[in-house]
Amino acid sequence: MLLVNGGAIGVILGTKAIDRLVDYALYRLKDKGIVVLVPAVVFIMGLVGAFGFGDHLVALVPVGVMLARKLRLDPLVAIGLTGLAVLMGASWSPTAIIVPWTMMGVPLFSGFAVRFCMMLLITALTSLLVTRYALKIHKDPTRSLTGNTDWLTADTGESKELAATTLRTTDILITLCFFGQYLLIVLCMSVLGMPSQLRASFPGRGQKPPLGSTDRTP
Repeated sequence: MLLVNGGAIGVILGTKAIDRLVDYALYRLKDKGIVVLVPAVVFIMGLVGAFGFGDHLVALVPVGVMLARKLRLDPLVAIGLTGLAVLMGASWSPTAIIVPWTMMGVPLFSGFAVRFCMMLLITALTSLLVTRYALKIHKDPTRSLTGNTDWLTADTGESKELAATTLRTTDILITLCFFGQYLLIVLCMSVLGMPSQLRASFPGRGQKPPLGSTDRTP
């Protein structure tokens, strides 16, 4: 799964559609690029982690690296945009504790609303943390926690000056398909109630057995 997802993301990045979309956004937003793009990406990745967490999400890191380079930010921001955001969302996922639910004998996905609200709060705090750090090093690169500014002088082959960029229809469609797949996971897992189908995979279908019972009958 990791290889498939990594290969797919490599193909999408190879089209340069996301690059052109980011360039277009940066040109239009001017000096507000960090304030708008960083929290937006962290929030999206938090939702992805909450409802679609898995090892394959490691393949999303190149997207964070690409965005950090264009914003002239250090590699730690790239990890914050993807890895940290995904892990924070997953840590409070409303659907990720199926085993404890079944062991405790409570209905599956009970407390969904509370965990969902907590996940939104944790994701918002993560977004604030990453954005604050990004603004700090954007203002003074020497305050980077990497301990150096090599990332600032590295030759990435990209122009340091913002230029007008024209978006093509295919760029928008490719970007929508890329991020839309993760939003579809969120929709299916939360609104459409697809997780309830998992009940058939567990003995007792979420019915509460007596505590301490040794009965293993399904």
